[in-house]
Amino acid sequence: MGNDENPRTDDRIGRIAYMWEENNKQKFHINWMIKSVKTILGDTGNPKELFETYDCDNLFLSEVNDRVKVTYLPIPNKNWITLGNFFLNEWNSSANSKDEKSFYFQKRYDSTYGRFEDIEIGISENKNFDMCPRCEHMKMKKNWEKPCLVEELEYIESTDEYSYGMVRWRDEELKIGSCVFLKPGTLFPILNKSYNEKVKLKKLDEDRYPEMYRKQIDRTKFEEVAEPFNIGYIVSIHSEKRCKSASDIFLTVKKFYRPQDTHLDEDTVKHLDLNLLYWSEEESVVSFTKVEGKCYVANEKNLKCSTDEWSQQGPYRFYYKNAYDHKNKSFSRAPTTITRYYEDPVTRRKSNIIEEIIEENPVLWPTISRPLRCLDIFAGCGGLTEGLHQAGIAECRWAIEKEEAAAHSFRLNYPEASVFTEDCNELLKFMMNGKFKKNGQYLPQKGEVELLCGGPPCQGFSGMNRFNHLQYSSFKNSLVVSFLSYVDFFRPRFVIMENVRNFVLFKKSIVLKLTLRCLIKMGYQCTFGIVQAGNYGVPQSRRRAIILAAAPGEALPNFPEPMHVFVSGATTLNVDDTKFMTNTKWSSSAPLRMLSVYDAISDLPEIKAGDLSRIEIPHKHDPKTHFQRLIRKSNSGDVLLKDHVCKPMNLLVEKRISFIPRAPGSDWRDLPNIEVKLRNGSMIKKLIYTHHDIKSGKSKQGRLRGVCSCASGGKCKPKYKQNDTLIPWCLPHTANRHGNWSGLYGRIEWDKFFRTVVTQPEPMGKQGKVIHPEENRVISVRESARSQGFPDSFQFFGSISDKYRQIGNAVPPPLALALGLV
Repeated sequence: MGNDENPRTDDRIGRIAYMWEENNKQKFHINWMIKSVKTILGDTGNPKELFETYDCDNLFLSEVNDRVKVTYLPIPNKNWITLGNFFLNEWNSSANSKDEKSFYFQKRYDSTYGRFEDIEIGISENKNFDMCPRCEHMKMKKNWEKPCLVEELEYIESTDEYSYGMVRWRDEELKIGSCVFLKPGTLFPILNKSYNEKVKLKKLDEDRYPEMYRKQIDRTKFEEVAEPFNIGYIVSIHSEKRCKSASDIFLTVKKFYRPQDTHLDEDTVKHLDLNLLYWSEEESVVSFTKVEGKCYVANEKNLKCSTDEWSQQGPYRFYYKNAYDHKNKSFSRAPTTITRYYEDPVTRRKSNIIEEIIEENPVLWPTISRPLRCLDIFAGCGGLTEGLHQAGIAECRWAIEKEEAAAHSFRLNYPEASVFTEDCNELLKFMMNGKFKKNGQYLPQKGEVELLCGGPPCQGFSGMNRFNHLQYSSFKNSLVVSFLSYVDFFRPRFVIMENVRNFVLFKKSIVLKLTLRCLIKMGYQCTFGIVQAGNYGVPQSRRRAIILAAAPGEALPNFPEPMHVFVSGATTLNVDDTKFMTNTKWSSSAPLRMLSVYDAISDLPEIKAGDLSRIEIPHKHDPKTHFQRLIRKSNSGDVLLKDHVCKPMNLLVEKRISFIPRAPGSDWRDLPNIEVKLRNGSMIKKLIYTHHDIKSGKSKQGRLRGVCSCASGGKCKPKYKQNDTLIPWCLPHTANRHGNWSGLYGRIEWDKFFRTVVTQPEPMGKQGKVIHPEENRVISVRESARSQGFPDSFQFFGSISDKYRQIGNAVPPPLALALGLV
């Protein structure tokens, strides 16, 4: 144990790896351990538990404060389902647990990512003097990040450089002929595209549009969207003789153009495949520091299957069929050969070499011998299961969903699964009593469940419901404990738990800490992170908290790398003043562009608001975009489109929607203050402004802007409330203290993305931007499903409200697919 008076050691605990004497002073190399309370677990940690780390130090023997006993408690791998964390339970009942100088450890902790993992054989023990396995591990990790040149080809005297055939980097071999991702701006200028929520207003008629001034005083919100990676084809690799770092290595690459980099107009680009490229003869010399990773590009004519099939067989795949001439703004058939320039080292004469364009064999998605037997708890309609099925890693045998309509949706899509609608706690008691047959269906037994997944109801944590927190009882939050009880009973090989982002922040992260603490006590390896669904092929902003766990001896999965660029948003997490992030290496860009509302729903036929007479209608258009081609592919045999219906609105709401302009950024503040007649013949009155608004002042014409005495600093009085006005009285009444209610009665915009999909699309709801970009209605059930990434073949059961709720509560299948593929 370290010395309390020494700031280097404080009260830390470590294990001596080896000792030596230097200048008549005794020194030692220490492997530091970390106390449970110093990890993400905080006060929920066991004060007797330590975790190994990769931190080491060299200290003087005089810096040691005391000696303590630290015991390694192995977790049984083979009989773990039966024995559980047997040695920990045994240790807790021993005298050691009461000795203040006795501690135990079972896992290693990564303080950057908040990962608790098994201790690798060979790293914990040191049997050689003057050698530390942990230091060797960190050295290997550092070398993994450092590019290594191999296969020296020639010396180029004119530039005093050496050329090479390959760079080894991050377990990848980048050769001449390899294709690489490059940082945005490396080959093409960055366009600095951002979504500006502030709308430039022309001459303002405050008599007709008395609330539009609020747009001018809005805080400007910039939602910056990064550009996807540039892509290059390596022609040569060269460096100075003494290469010390990545900045000393240079690549000559042929540029690949994406459709948006060419002269094609935006409408044309929208309809082209996301992974379509154009070959070019343009070359650039780039520093290796610009390289972000390896990708695979194929000429379409060399493929033995369709481009869609080929693209889905593995990660980071692109194709091309044409070449692009930027100077002449023209396209031509892509060449099959490439011209390289060679300098003879003796004669210094330059010559051309014609070579075939190399195409490397791309990697495939990882496969398993068979899908894992899966139990989905709080399954909803099956969004999480759908994505895991698409990934090929899970076969959902059992599901538990108390809501009858959602459970029926699950059955429609997974008829082979046993779906239970009983209370999950009662079912668990039933199984703990040794009973495994309920209502003619068999429940799983211990050892059968290999993957347990689910999302305990999130309303108590969700920011979307922060104004209604009191109506949710602590019982709903305790369903997290129910989920963990299932984990403890079945002890599956893997666990995936999903919840809203606020889950990890709730009550100073106490729920997150306790969840991790429970999993660790059971013997699980575990990690957590915040992921943005928009980065994984969902045309929607939806940040979710994910906890991953793996049984002893299994590999704890990493989080998937982003596949699509998206608006920057917090996916890091601060807990007790410590920042945590996922282990992904890409944070500022990704291989593919952002998906938009147009990508998702532009092919769907026009419908009338509230028309529920036709649940199935024919498609009127072929798919227009890459996303639509994929989402409709599984429904190719069905000519009918299901659930393209939207909820009916009352006549006043319907009339308000009809007055919302189709211009970007339009919402309730664009409503005119006029009298109008509804379809039933009743008249809607003008809103009357009765008070001076201290905060907003008066209009340029000197007109009042307040609708209640509270605007002038007084108390609200019910007598000032106005009903049946085109501009809802309640919005200007409270706008000053609610960000001007920006977005309420807002239209979704074609070139942007869906806001977080909620369980009921209401123009006056907290997420009020739910009106179709062009039609006078809220988004339909199918449009809501598209925004979540559900394939068109996915079926929903129940009333229209049931279907909206199922979709809003679901895990986006593309996000689950990404989690499954890691």
